[in-house]
Amino acid sequence: MFDIDAFEKMWETEYLCDRIKRVTEDVRAGRYESALDYLHMLQDKSRVAAYLITQQKSK
Repeated sequence: MFDIDAFEKMWETEYLCDRIKRVTEDVRAGRYESALDYLHMLQDKSRVAAYLITQQKSK
């Protein structure tokens, strides 16, 4: 059974939504390095989430 609570703790939905907004704000303000840092963090979280989903799917 997929543990959605554990997934939510790892995925941090609200935290990530806030970071996505910050990417847009940083780009608008010309803070490109900060925007790139947020994007890299989002990519890392996405990779982990994709792995967990793939592992669950294969069960």
